[in-house]
Amino acid sequence: MLKIARQPLLFQRAAPQISAVTFQVSNMKASVQFYRDVLGMEVLYAGGTAGFSSLRAKDA
Repeated sequence: MLKIARQPLLFQRAAPQISAVTFQVSNMKASVQFYRDVLGMEVLYAGGTAGFSSLRAKDA
């Protein structure tokens, strides 16, 4: 009989996840409004003079 060794739970592969996505945009204000108002994302940081914004999906 062939026995197949199973890896301990600790070493089994987890489902892949995306932790961050970066987009280059021409209009930061309009982009933040779209992701916030249309897609319902939470604004963590909104640009200013830093040139970037951070948003999070509601279920993340």
